[in-house]
Amino acid sequence: MTIGDLQAIRKASASDRLWFEKHPTRSHRMRLAIAGEFGPIEFTIPGPAWAVIRQAIPGFRLRLPFTAPSPPPDIEEIGQALFDAVHEAMRAGKPGIFAEEVKARATRLRVRGRA
Repeated sequence: MTIGDLQAIRKASASDRLWFEKHPTRSHRMRLAIAGEFGPIEFTIPGPAWAVIRQAIPGFRLRLPFTAPSPPPDIEEIGQALFDAVHEAMRAGKPGIFAEEVKARATRLRVRGRA
């Protein structure tokens, strides 16, 4: 990890902290990734690098990287579904996920009232 990476992580953390302070009912956020916040990673799918952030409790956040050709909808269910899908794919060593999978997960969360 370089000094630049640490600076990027600090910048990302500060941005996320402020965002969650302004959106206290939200637990998930999606934004463009800040160069260096995830270190030197290579994506298997081309497109801009994004970050999906889960705030477990105020002040404790987890961030995961992903790529998408366009901005994902800024909806809590999408954020939760995307975080879960990316996390599971990374743990399983899968190279990616499909938008349809995220949409289906978000629909299930909305129907169950769990987002």
